[in-house]
Amino acid sequence: MWVKQDYIDKIISTRSPLLASDKVIGITTMHFNTAQIAADSLVAGVSYDNHNPGSVVLRFKPGKSNSGLPFGENELGYSTKNRDTSLLLYQYYQNKWVITPYVKALQQSSGTNLQEGIAYLINKNLFAGNYTLTDSLGKLSTVKFKNNGEVTAFFNFKKYTVENSFDNKTLNNLDQITFNIFSSDEKTYIFKIDGNDLNLFESKKDTKAGLLVRGRLLYKLVRLSDK
Repeated sequence: MWVKQDYIDKIISTRSPLLASDKVIGITTMHFNTAQIAADSLVAGVSYDNHNPGSVVLRFKPGKSNSGLPFGENELGYSTKNRDTSLLLYQYYQNKWVITPYVKALQQSSGTNLQEGIAYLINKNLFAGNYTLTDSLGKLSTVKFKNNGEVTAFFNFKKYTVENSFDNKTLNNLDQITFNIFSSDEKTYIFKIDGNDLNLFESKKDTKAGLLVRGRLLYKLVRLSDK
């Protein structure tokens, strides 16, 4: 699974998937299953704009750029730096090749859910780690967020999901994190990361304006250690 690098870089620098949403353009995720190579080609699964699935054929023959292989109407190559490999999408635009790098997200993936790679990198870079939580009585507890979307010791929640699709939908104008999504005890908060503090706010709805409104601060989790 490979994810558009400038998108992930901006998520890390801003600490906000919402503020990085301007980088959600074109192919944001790619998945290649080498077991499905047929003759000189491979059909890759791709996600456009984070939520529109599709496929592109990669052909194992020289392309026009001298650096990549034909990948639909574009070309696909790679580069290696400090033992890190990036995929490079070559697109010919205004008489020149425009190169977009992609970073590896998961070694193994089912490929059926192209959101897995984005979710993994958001979790890993923004949330994964140990935190202290102080309740209303002043009691301290340790909460752990994992790369795979699991959470422990945060009430009875077991999973967390971070919103990363900010299209023209209503009620989608703030960074949100949802615990135990699609369950009877699903709960969504507005979040803001400030240094080592993960602040969770009440999520309110202004249905007339079609906007989310950040309510009062409910929980402050303070990071204890690196991932």
